[in-house]
Amino acid sequence: MKGNVWKCLFAFSALCILVGAVGLWLTYKKPIAASAERTLLQEQAFNMEGISHFKISANLASIHLKEGSAAEVEVRLFGKPEQDSFEYHIEEVRKPGQTEMLELQIVTGRHPKLSLHSFFAALGSRDAHFATMAEVYLPAHLMDTVEVSTMVGDIEAVELVTNELILSSELGKIELAHVQGTDILVESSVGEIYLTNIAAPLKVNSNVGKVSWTNARPEHPVDIRTDVGDVKVNLHQAPITLELEVLLGTIQTDSSTNLPRVEQEEGTYVHGSIGTGGPLVKVLTHVGNIQVEAAP
Repeated sequence: MKGNVWKCLFAFSALCILVGAVGLWLTYKKPIAASAERTLLQEQAFNMEGISHFKISANLASIHLKEGSAAEVEVRLFGKPEQDSFEYHIEEVRKPGQTEMLELQIVTGRHPKLSLHSFFAALGSRDAHFATMAEVYLPAHLMDTVEVSTMVGDIEAVELVTNELILSSELGKIELAHVQGTDILVESSVGEIYLTNIAAPLKVNSNVGKVSWTNARPEHPVDIRTDVGDVKVNLHQAPITLELEVLLGTIQTDSSTNLPRVEQEEGTYVHGSIGTGGPLVKVLTHVGNIQVEAAP
């Protein structure tokens, strides 16, 4: 049992080194500017006839998903060329036999003056060299699957209705609010995750970063897992079943929830229900704290 604690401490130390490597960028990164403060670099529409699976990715750009009114996917690429060390364009990925899927990439071309030194200088710059952002307007009809991924960049989706939604980021913030769907998966290597009023079964996997989940009346199962990072759950009073587990950290629950707690050498567990029935909400963090607040 003590061995498990030492393993957690070792993993925590290793992850701290990783966090330290990117900490300067996360600390001093300039907030994402609105599109009105940027220059429109490129605008393009893509035919969605017969397409049920849409995928878009970027290596050095943020992606904002929006609900569109047309039959096409529209992508608007904004940036500040005078501050950026890179060149960007939208590229369609074509694969043999791929007829029901549209895949797009926000491609970063190398600037003539780009070097490894300038790359790391950009990561630590307050001037937000990676301020490029793609606004993606989804078609009016629902697709079976929408995938969004970034290497360095935020992902935002607000007021969307979709079926399966898959979001992943290597380094950046992920924010979802007022999203309806049949299945939602959120994955992050380093970065914060903010989830508000998600009307869909939800699964979250985070390596390093805080997770905040707020739902007025949860009606679907939720599974949140983090390696290193705090998890905050804010719920209005409604029937719900909670399974909370921390291997190295603490669990704080609102006094009104009155949930049973079990503390053992290998971790702390809180399993119980608020009201009768309701969806199952599971939260596991290896190193971090879990806080549950139940609003009246």
